[in-house]
Order: sequence, then structure tokens, then C-alpha cells
Amino acid sequence: MHGAITARLSLGYGPRRRLEARRRRDFLRGRKAGSRRRRLAAARWVPMRLRDALWVFVALASLPAWAQNSKLPDLPYAAPVASSGQLPAHPYDPTRDAAADVEHAIAEAQKTGKRIILEVGGNWCPWCQRLDQFFQEHPDLLRIREQNFITVYVSYSPENRNQRALSRYSKVLGIPHFFLLDKDGTMLHSQHLVELQTGDVYSAQKMKEFLTQWSPAAATLTKSASPATRQVE
Repeated sequence: MHGAITARLSLGYGPRRRLEARRRRDFLRGRKAGSRRRRLAAARWVPMRLRDALWVFVALASLPAWAQNSKLPDLPYAAPVASSGQLPAHPYDPTRDAAADVEHAIAEAQKTGKRIILEVGGNWCPWCQRLDQFFQEHPDLLRIREQNFITVYVSYSPENRNQRALSRYSKVLGIPHFFLLDKDGTMLHSQHLVELQTGDVYSAQKMKEFLTQWSPAAATLTKSASPATRQVE
């Protein structure tokens, strides 16, 4: 009698234990699976963050080379140099209307007889900062530029692409870049500033020759020396 009861109890107890053990095993497997999924998600997340950081690094590292040598799309511009001769700390203002600034410079040039330099660049550009520093370190060249030209800073940046203003001229070959305009706004010359360097610095001699060659006084001398002018006189 006692053995039969024990057998029945053991038969009933065994399936319950097995069921409980299976449920516990399934529960633990589920937890492990969830942990495994979380680990896989984290493993995927880290490379994505590293990849994004790598793209940012590559983009920043490529800016100086792009600034000096790349062929660029169309973009913006700012205002003439102050009469004090001191260049502003951040001359390339993307909030300005380049086309309006050029028209203003043309009106001023017709009054003064000066020519116009459109200096295309950006505050992000190391070579543009070097160019501003170059003129600060060579006040004689800054004086020649101010006496003969109205300088208009054209901001070339992602914030504002003044395509309407720059579409009037030839292609920008690199940043910074000069466009020489006559007093009526006619483009006279497109100057890639790499050509005004010696090694990895701007050349004072080359810059002086450039400014002198395109000054209004040089144009007057050239015109008076031409055979057609002498014949009219």
C-alpha cells in the first residue's frame, strides 16, 4: 500500500518537475537571447559611430587641399574694405547679397575711377586667412590695393551660394580667387592665387606686380601708348 502511494506520488511529481525545469530553461534561454540581441545591437552601433566620426575627420582634413586646389561650384560674398585700411576679423560674410555688393562697388568705382577686386573666399579657408594676414604684414601692398581698387569679399561657403553674382564671371579655380573688374563692372582678368605664391607662401613681389599691372594708372598708360590713341591725338 505504502509503495503504491509512493509510486503514484513520484509519477505525479516527476512531470511537474520536468515541466518546471523546462519553463525555467526556456526563461533563461529567453534572457540569454535578449542579452545576445542587445550585445549584437551594441556591436553594430559602435562601428556606425566610428564610421560617422571617420567621415567627419576625412571631411575636415580635406578642407585645406580643397580650398587651395579644388574646382568649385558657385557661392557668396561680402563688403568692401573699410577706409581705415584694417581688414575685418571675418571679412567673408555669408549673410550679404553678393550681387548687391558688386553693384554698390561699381557705383563707387565710377565715382572714384578705381577698379574692383572680387576676392572670393571663406572664413573656413586657411589660405584666405593667410592672405588677409599677408596684407596686414605688407602695409605697402595694402596701400597700393586701397589706392587703386575697391575690394569686395565674396563669401564662398555652404551657407550661401551667390550663384547669381558669380555666374557673371569665369569659373572659380580655387579658394581664394580674384576677379578683376573695370569700373563699369566688366571682367578684365581672373587670377588663381596659387600663381602669386612662392613655395607655400604668398609672394610680395608677385602681388605687387599683379596689383601694379591691373591698376587704373597702368591701364591709362597702356591706352595712351597705343597707336590708335596717338593717331587720334
